[in-house]
Amino acid sequence: MVDAEMGTISDEWLQLKKAYFEDKELIKDHSYFELIAPPRAEDAAFTPVRIIANQAQTSDQYVEKLYLFVDKNPAPLVGVYHFGNALDWLDFSTRLRVDRYSYLRAIVVMNTGEHYIRSHYIKASGGCSAPPPPNTEGISSQTGKMRIRIVNKEKVEHLMLQVKHPNNSGLQIDPISRGYIPAHFVTDIRLLINESDFLVDAKTGISVSSDPAITIRLPKDMIKNVTAVVEDSTLKNWQKHLSVE
Repeated sequence: MVDAEMGTISDEWLQLKKAYFEDKELIKDHSYFELIAPPRAEDAAFTPVRIIANQAQTSDQYVEKLYLFVDKNPAPLVGVYHFGNALDWLDFSTRLRVDRYSYLRAIVVMNTGEHYIRSHYIKASGGCSAPPPPNTEGISSQTGKMRIRIVNKEKVEHLMLQVKHPNNSGLQIDPISRGYIPAHFVTDIRLLINESDFLVDAKTGISVSSDPAITIRLPKDMIKNVTAVVEDSTLKNWQKHLSVE
């Protein structure tokens, strides 16, 4: 079955839609937000994706939640991203894994209940089983370290966060033992400004790339500080603060 907006309706997507949105209408409206991703990934383990709203956030109407799926990944749900009302415009980027040629789905949920969907076909393979970097011992000692910076992107300030973490999928082969590397991945990423206003609260899994990264447009209001809180599947957690002058 083929749909003009959704492309090929895979069996996987039919099951996902039933599991997550069974009683919801998914509105295929290009006017509300853009889903930007490459048609062919240069690196299937680090596939960039960007979600940009086409209208400002207001107190009456704003994006409350974003779901990202890759239909044919072993764990199709990439993440669920909750956005705070501190945002005045949604512009959000991350990196994910694509295991084989598949549709990427983005579902934006409004505070008023509407669900908007965009779909994008990506040609990529092997992203979930791509071998980890060779220096795993060195990487382990760096796990949890974060880099936060504010950059000017397209004349607007964006917050960029990168977390040092292997985000092992459980499908990768150890090059020495030839056994599977146990799954070990980031489960929660929370970004706050001015101590209490949250920008994004993300629940993620193995379909996120190693060294998980998030970029999000900052609100225009005065920002005094930024806090990042990260937790992984072993229940270890880390925090990092950035003071903004």
